[in-house]
Amino acid sequence: VQKLQTVLDDFHNITGIRICIMDTDFNMIADTNNNPQPFCSLIQSYDNCQGCIKSDDALLKQCEVQKGASFHVCHAGLIDIALPITINGLTIGYAFMGQIRESKDYNSIRHMFPPHADHDMLKQSYSKLVYYNRTQIESLTRTAVMLAISVLAEDMIKLEADELSEKAAQYIKTNLCND
Repeated sequence: VQKLQTVLDDFHNITGIRICIMDTDFNMIADTNNNPQPFCSLIQSYDNCQGCIKSDDALLKQCEVQKGASFHVCHAGLIDIALPITINGLTIGYAFMGQIRESKDYNSIRHMFPPHADHDMLKQSYSKLVYYNRTQIESLTRTAVMLAISVLAEDMIKLEADELSEKAAQYIKTNLCND
């Protein structure tokens, strides 16, 4: 786990982007920072984290369905990226990156928040988030895929025997009628 944590911390130090690894039930395995950005803390205070939870869950499910890296704009106007970590076609976890702003202008997302929101504070904290344009986000996604391959190649994440047999049984059950 320490080697995995070091790799995630290195990725964060280079990119400024939070990255975490989750198991298939979306439980945290490793994370670069458990503390959300001030911008995200403000957003979460308006809806008790419900928007973030729904947004993250939707992205991870989209990633699961597509069987590949996915990114989207979350409910607060930030870019989040998720990618499955797979062994022999079997998903054993997910890498999740986020809290990236795609726009330099807070006014482009201002309408997403309630009228009573502290827009001065939101604007100030939004400007401190890391900024990437769409091309950089796509490059970051491809780099993260290579990172996931490296994590697997270095055995930083392993399937437990019980988990493997459970997943194998589920695969057989789901695909019994297929070739």
